[in-house]
Amino acid sequence: MRKEVLILIAFATICGCSKGGVQVKRIAFVLPKGWAKADSDDKEVSLAVPPGWRYGANNLFGTTNPFAAGAPNDPANAQMSPDEKKKMEELSKGLSDVVQEDERRNLEKLAQKGIILHCVATGKPIIGEELTRFYVKKKNQSNNWTWPATDASEQDCFKNKQEAVEVKLPIGLAHRMQASWQLTDGANYTQISYLIPSGNDLYILRFITVEAPEVITAHEKEVANSLRIN
Repeated sequence: MRKEVLILIAFATICGCSKGGVQVKRIAFVLPKGWAKADSDDKEVSLAVPPGWRYGANNLFGTTNPFAAGAPNDPANAQMSPDEKKKMEELSKGLSDVVQEDERRNLEKLAQKGIILHCVATGKPIIGEELTRFYVKKKNQSNNWTWPATDASEQDCFKNKQEAVEVKLPIGLAHRMQASWQLTDGANYTQISYLIPSGNDLYILRFITVEAPEVITAHEKEVANSLRIN
């Protein structure tokens, strides 16, 4: 009888470990006033996007689509004939479609890297510059994520080893890392990472900029608090 009890205890322990680990809470989404909601394609992840930012990726013209509003409302266009105006509108729409397609392809490339939700700061159409952005990346492994494994997985994304700080989000505990360093071109690079393990899934919310750190620190806590995982 004693042997059977021990076997049952061992079996229960194994099952508990396989289904255990850190789990996120499922709670209602709250959208700050004036912000927009962004969802991953499969609706698994949602978060709030502050003014001046948008869901999406870069494109041929940076982070905005200059043709999305249609043909420019130039006073000189008032002299155009109806046919000329129509051609201008068709040209503008064609260019807008090209920009949207380029952005769609860039989002697909990000998805292949595990980035399931990506947001950019608008108004920075400088080609070749590191985008000011934040995104959610999902990583998966066969067993549950432990906090040491969670922290170790993010170290390669920083120039130097970082100590994680525990923070409380509405969905549960997370580990936060922040650092700034200089790139080879002289730009100052700042990254903030929130690490949220849930069973054998790891969700990483990263903020990146080569501008002043305040560009991301001004909103990162509100964005992190808005994160929901379904």
